[in-house]
Amino acid sequence: MFKHRITVEAPHLKISVIVERNIIMDFLKEALGDRYQEFADLIKQHNGKAENKDKQIKIANLSTGKYVDKKKFDDAVREKEKYETDLTGALDKLKGFEGVDVNELKDKVQTLTSDLETERTKHQQQIADRDFSDALEKAITKAGGKNAKAIKGILDIEALKASKDQSADIEAALKKTKETDSYLFESEEPIDNPFVGATHGSGETDNNMASIRAAMGLPTESK
Repeated sequence: MFKHRITVEAPHLKISVIVERNIIMDFLKEALGDRYQEFADLIKQHNGKAENKDKQIKIANLSTGKYVDKKKFDDAVREKEKYETDLTGALDKLKGFEGVDVNELKDKVQTLTSDLETERTKHQQQIADRDFSDALEKAITKAGGKNAKAIKGILDIEALKASKDQSADIEAALKKTKETDSYLFESEEPIDNPFVGATHGSGETDNNMASIRAAMGLPTESK
C-alpha cells in the first residue's frame, strides 16, 4: 500500500508524518475534529496576508515529488541561470568560428607549434655553442696557446661539444695537442739570458756580445 509523508510547515516549525494515501485528509480531520475547518481557514488567512508572503504555511505530500525545499529550489534556479549564461557565452564564441575551415585552422596550429619548437631548439643550441666557444677560448689561453685558430683546427670540436664533461675533455685535448704541436704554445722552459751574472766592463761581457753577434750573422766588432 502506498504511503505519503505529510509535512506541516510554519515559521520555526516543521512536522512530518508518514500516512497511507487514502487517509491523508481523513487523518487531519480526525485529529482536529470540529476545528479542522478552523485550522484550514487560519492557514488560508495567514497565507493571504502580504506580510506573510515569505512565511507561508504549507500542507504538502512529499511522496509526490511536487514539494521542493525553498533552498533547493533557489539553488536549482541559480544553477539553471549559470548554465544558461555559460551556454550563451559558448554560443557567442562559436559564432566567431563561423565560416572557418576547421581542418585548415588545425594545420596552421600544428605548423605554428612545430615552428616554435624548432626556434626553441635552435636558440638553445646557439646558447650551448656560445658557452662552449667561450670555455674553449679560455682553456687555450690558459694553456699558453699562441694561435687559437690553428689549435682549434687540430682539435675534434664536435666530439668536445658532445662531451658530457667538456672542461676535463678540453683540457686533456689541449695537453695532447701541446705535446704533438708544441710550436703553437708558449714554451714553459726559461730563456737563457746571456747578460745574467755578467759584470759591466768585464771581458765576459765582451765574449757574450761576440757570441750574440755571431749568432745573428753579424761581423765581429772591431776594437
